[in-house]
Amino acid sequence: MVEHAGNPHEFLDLRATAEKLIVDREIDSRTLSHENLRALVHELQVHQIELELQNDEMQRAYMELDSLRADLQDLYQLAPVGYIALRRDGLILRANRAAGEMLGVAPAALEGTRFYRYVSPPDLAAYYAHRHYVATEALYGYCELQICPRDGPIRDIRVDSLPKFNGSGQLAGYRTTLVDITELKQLQQQLRVNASVVSATSEAVVICDIDARITAVNPAFLEVTGLSDTDIVGRPLYELVDQSSAVAIRAAWETLLRKGHWAAEWRIRGRNAHVPVWGALSTVSDEPGFPLRVAGILSDLTTQKEAEERLYRQANYDTLTGLPNRTLFGERLTHSARQANREDRRLALLFLDLDRFKMVNDTLGHSAGDELLAEVARRLKSCVRESDTLARIGGDEFALILTDFACRQDVAVVARKALKQLSRPFALSETEVQCGASIGIAVHPDDSDDLGTLRRHADIAMYEVKRTGRNGYRFFSQRMMQAATAHLHVVTELRRALREDELELLYQPIFMLDSGALFGVESLLRWNHPSRGRLSPSSFLEVAEDSGLIREIGEWVLAQACCDARQWRKTLGAGPASVCINLSGHQLNDPVAYDRLRASLDDFGSTDFDLVLEMTETVAIDATYRSGERLNAFKALGIRLAMDDFGKGYSSLAALKALPFDIIKIDKSFVQDLDDSRSTPLIDAIIAMSHALDLIVVAEGVETEDQLRILRAKGCDAAQGYHLGHPMDAAALAANFAGNDTVQ
Repeated sequence: MVEHAGNPHEFLDLRATAEKLIVDREIDSRTLSHENLRALVHELQVHQIELELQNDEMQRAYMELDSLRADLQDLYQLAPVGYIALRRDGLILRANRAAGEMLGVAPAALEGTRFYRYVSPPDLAAYYAHRHYVATEALYGYCELQICPRDGPIRDIRVDSLPKFNGSGQLAGYRTTLVDITELKQLQQQLRVNASVVSATSEAVVICDIDARITAVNPAFLEVTGLSDTDIVGRPLYELVDQSSAVAIRAAWETLLRKGHWAAEWRIRGRNAHVPVWGALSTVSDEPGFPLRVAGILSDLTTQKEAEERLYRQANYDTLTGLPNRTLFGERLTHSARQANREDRRLALLFLDLDRFKMVNDTLGHSAGDELLAEVARRLKSCVRESDTLARIGGDEFALILTDFACRQDVAVVARKALKQLSRPFALSETEVQCGASIGIAVHPDDSDDLGTLRRHADIAMYEVKRTGRNGYRFFSQRMMQAATAHLHVVTELRRALREDELELLYQPIFMLDSGALFGVESLLRWNHPSRGRLSPSSFLEVAEDSGLIREIGEWVLAQACCDARQWRKTLGAGPASVCINLSGHQLNDPVAYDRLRASLDDFGSTDFDLVLEMTETVAIDATYRSGERLNAFKALGIRLAMDDFGKGYSSLAALKALPFDIIKIDKSFVQDLDDSRSTPLIDAIIAMSHALDLIVVAEGVETEDQLRILRAKGCDAAQGYHLGHPMDAAALAANFAGNDTVQ
């Protein structure tokens, strides 16, 4: 028996506990002391506590497992992906909410139905093949199907399946997920369409990453650059453009990524040269707005640039000569003047006008005139430096800007060189012609620091050359300015004279020498100036021709002469058989002179008298090339033609024979020298030659009876002069010749 000490009740409790422990552990109780018994009990208590703790942990674990199971169930039901559990024969055992929505049936109602009923018939074979693969291969598999929900349109879904086996390793069913890919399919289709459009578009398209490295391009981009995909993909975009464009792209890249768009004109590498393009870059960003890619569309500007260049050249260059036109000349003049002012230098402006160009243009035709102008431009180019500007500013007007010269003599050298070049004959397609030039020169700032005034001064100097003989050059002077001012004053007064009816026609009679009958009258223009009295044409005709007023004056003369002739017929019942009107070179060379003359005759009529157009020998010969055609056209209107002042000009028998004249008027200088033994044979020759050509011969300037007698003896047909009758107005002519006076 084991000894014990202490409280007998405690001992009894310990012994009872110990006996149980002894039984559990098969311990011999007879060997236990009191202390050993206490230790065993203590161990037992600790063990009991541990068991209780383990039980609590298990309880918590079960609770967590229940919570997790609930969470998984929630995820299963709330997941956007459809989940279904299928029996091996395809019967649906379970389905979540997403699966029900895809198939158009409540999840509970799906259970017990077969999945194939929702598959579009054309895709059933694909579905069965998918199940067969998963079952036989015991592997994961997927396929894409179209399904037909109970309510709603056909949808595209992706089906992913895993096989499920039982404890004996036999196929029990399938775990399947359903993902709606309808929008993805539509997006893919749209992307394919977009890719086709991008591939087919004529615009070059490039895709880059956010570091500007090219990831893709379309065929148009390859066409522009002449490179292949392997040459382009992976390279930075700025390596395919010129240096200035590369600098611009690098500088704008951060702005592009931040703002989303940037566009500029570039020059991108082409097959043979850099191609101008308009590059528009835009970022492609994710949902939060972070850039993922950069897409660029490059529009080829070559055609546009060529069109702009053509428009620029059309707007700024003369198409015939290739020289700058008036517009570009003005810009160059302004630029040159500013540069000269900055560098304290002078600038010379030369205006050049071709002499007798209008005659060439009118007689040989516009094609010959164009040919002449083109050759003039080529010759003038050889006279100037690259730094100078040569321009065509008008029909036959050229301008030259000279810079960087030491003195006026240097400018004169260029002018003389140009005149020498233009003095050589021009071999045109039809004939060879001579064509000099008149050059006016003004110097900035000596003659003016205002460019408009400088141009007027150069123009004034040029017209001074024309007035004093042509084919030369002049520097502007104040004397020229005074003359130009006077010229302008006369022009202004002439315009007023036309407006205020200050012009008047006088008529000098012409008599037949054999019968003494009145042959006709020559109309003579006078200007009844309000302060200077009656002026003859010599005082204003040159101004009228230079200003172009000769056209209006000529029309007035024709109209007035026709009116007076008709009035004579009306009041006298008769009148001069012929009315002679002087025609200037400007009028003869006017391309529309014929139309104006015909219109005037239609308005005033000349059926009851002969209208005779008089022109000097010089005017007729100057227009030899086409005057025959023009004069024949005049004659077709019933007009007769007279060559005035014959013998004073070229005296060309060949020209006289070629032109359709009716009357020859011997210049008064021959008549006044009839007592000179050298003049008499000339008059004899003129009369004999004219009669041989069936021309009427009229002597001008007869002032004595002896002159009249000699002319009659030589067989001259008619005469006029102060001895026979002074010029008189229409009323005086009607009064003096009412009886059809004759000369004895």
